[in-house]
Amino acid sequence: DLINHPERGPEHYGLGMAIGNPEVSPEQLATAYAMLANYGVYRPVKYILERQGAGAGSRKSGEQNNRYALLPQTAYIVTDMLSDPTARMLTFNRSRTMMDLPFRAAIKTGTSTFFRDLWAVGYTPDYTVAVWVGNFDGSSTRNLSGSSAAAPLFAEIIGFLHRQSDPVDFRQPKGITRVQVCGYSGM
Repeated sequence: DLINHPERGPEHYGLGMAIGNPEVSPEQLATAYAMLANYGVYRPVKYILERQGAGAGSRKSGEQNNRYALLPQTAYIVTDMLSDPTARMLTFNRSRTMMDLPFRAAIKTGTSTFFRDLWAVGYTPDYTVAVWVGNFDGSSTRNLSGSSAAAPLFAEIIGFLHRQSDPVDFRQPKGITRVQVCGYSGM
């Protein structure tokens, strides 16, 4: 169920509804971002209780059942924007958490109306991590944000996961052309 609380109206969500602040579960959020990491292929979440033998979690498993939610090129363009540290500079002003990962990772943070929910979600080609910080009673976190409270946890988790193996970079699919655009004129 993608709509968790259809009975709640605009007064509950505030102006943030226009940019996507209605509640989702960490599982829903992780599934959506994993789809971007998988170049647009949607796969339901699988819970793994124990580490399996070599090859566990391979991106090749189940490819015959691929369901594309986005074109691979679209997913890559979103990934390229979310994984560009220079694109985050204006918003995060060189925040060490958001800028200093030793590998490329796509990251998005979020803060809901009244600072109830603080998110950081992101991925590499191998892992997707969603972090939620908040109060279980839904009360305000007193002006914390996703970038100040959830992003440091994301960085620690994704860094730990990649201590075991060297991360691979995102590969650009065919059909994408890069061009220089002037930031002032748009030409």
